[in-house]
Amino acid sequence: ERMGIRSITGSLTDREKNIWIGTSGYGLIKLYDQKIKNVSSDELKDPNVRSIFIDSKNRLWLGTQSNIYLKNPGSENFQSLQGSVSLFSKVR
Repeated sequence: ERMGIRSITGSLTDREKNIWIGTSGYGLIKLYDQKIKNVSSDELKDPNVRSIFIDSKNRLWLGTQSNIYLKNPGSENFQSLQGSVSLFSKVR
């Protein structure tokens, strides 16, 4: 099956040695334990990842064309921060 990746927009490795790849057209890809997971099809509404970042607390931040998402360590879920009044309180 052909992946709908138009371009890779960023990649990084977290403290648990997971590799995260942001793409345009296919969303976010997670490489772990010799497996591949398309996170976007499960949780993100926008397949166009514009930026990807891991902060000092090992939290994964994603910027898409239409939203900002946050994933805390130990959680498999991404939290949408769109319209969040308390966005800056999440950064602390």
